Amino acid sequence: HRTTGKVDTITKVLDRPVERTVVRNAKGEVSSSSFRALRLRVGEQFIMHPDGWIAVVRINPFRVDWRSPEGRWTLGAPLPVPVIRLTEKEKAASRARTAASRAANPSSRPVPPQLQTPDDEWPDVMPPYMQNEMAFSPDGDIIFRRQPSADQPGNAYYVVDRRGRLLGIIEMKDNERIIGAGARSLYVVETDADDLKFIRRHPWPSLRLPG
Repeated sequence: HRTTGKVDTITKVLDRPVERTVVRNAKGEVSSSSFRALRLRVGEQFIMHPDGWIAVVRINPFRVDWRSPEGRWTLGAPLPVPVIRLTEKEKAASRARTAASRAANPSSRPVPPQLQTPDDEWPDVMPPYMQNEMAFSPDGDIIFRRQPSADQPGNAYYVVDRRGRLLGIIEMKDNERIIGAGARSLYVVETDADDLKFIRRHPWPSLRLPG
């Protein structure tokens, strides 16, 4: 609380699964430790609008819950998004996306052997969204990035209103990321062929219904 300092719990969210690696010396003392987010695993995420509404993206089932400034909860229904199994085709597509991302960032450090993803670590299904890629529309709807897949590799975003309904999907170019929205346009980070980044306004695109 702003004046009393009292702490309360609004809700609980599932953390993103990680693996911790601990290295000990000959005396058994911890000499170093590191954390690695597991491939294609996400945690539940939340974002607060300036008017006090909080959107919580849940993972199982995949939905969006909303909390009003007065503390009332609106629990969203499961979103009509198909579940994608982690087939060999999807694993190959995920590896290709990772390789392309690292090739586009030559300054990135090689992944040490102890932090590389073993083949038996894949989840059973694809997560429906990407971690920490969220914004709001002018109407206060949440916009968050869809997880690409082998059959839907493009850069796209879900738009969900405050009743938890999927309004549609915004499709962007592969080199564009949404970082915010104004009354008449989206704010987008565009990356060019030289890896230079530009922030620009993008006219509001039409929403596509999933299917």
